[in-house]
Amino acid sequence: MTGEQLFFHYLENGPDEYSSVLMTLYSDLGEELFSLLSKANNENKKLDIKSYYFNNILRDLTIDDIVYI
Repeated sequence: MTGEQLFFHYLENGPDEYSSVLMTLYSDLGEELFSLLSKANNENKKLDIKSYYFNNILRDLTIDDIVYI
């Protein structure tokens, strides 16, 4: 499956914590998320977010905020 197909697959099987993480990432990264999602799937891992906050201020996420678990 492509990253885009995986994204919609997880959303259709939600709502759950992982689909919420993916929606949050998509809202900040857009289609850039799909290649990361594909890579994670190929490594049998999932994506997660390191932190939403910087100095206690909610901020937009970047690729640097993503970890593979």
